Amino acid sequence: MKAGKIRTLRGNLAVTTAGLQRQLILDDGLINRGYRVEAFFCWPTSMASTGGMQAVLTMDTASTSAVPSPEDNREIAWWNSAVSQPAETAYAREWNYIDPDHVVVRDLVINANVEINQELAYLIILREYEISDVEAIISIIKEDAQNI
Repeated sequence: MKAGKIRTLRGNLAVTTAGLQRQLILDDGLINRGYRVEAFFCWPTSMASTGGMQAVLTMDTASTSAVPSPEDNREIAWWNSAVSQPAETAYAREWNYIDPDHVVVRDLVINANVEINQELAYLIILREYEISDVEAIISIIKEDAQNI
């Protein structure tokens, strides 16, 4: 694997229902180019948010859950923020994790679960890699077949 340029993906997810999915990278058919997620950040665009928020990066559009599921091998990064109640003593607990053993070859999707009518901002830092046919095939198998 030969490392290349750093890329960033950023934007807002406006949530009008309880969950949302946005495809960030589309399968371009070039299996010898892959990406590794180096950082995954999320934050609410409004400080008025009082509930929990979750986001999951996955390598499959069929995965629609924003609840972290480490046994699902298609999921590669997770973010969570929760606000304790009552409001007068509220404090936020936030965490994120990235599985370092992945290469995105085809699709990258963000699934979010936030309060209705809220926006979630995201910033994803990727490193582009030139990969061999064998490395690409292993990554594709990992995306598809290991969620058993």
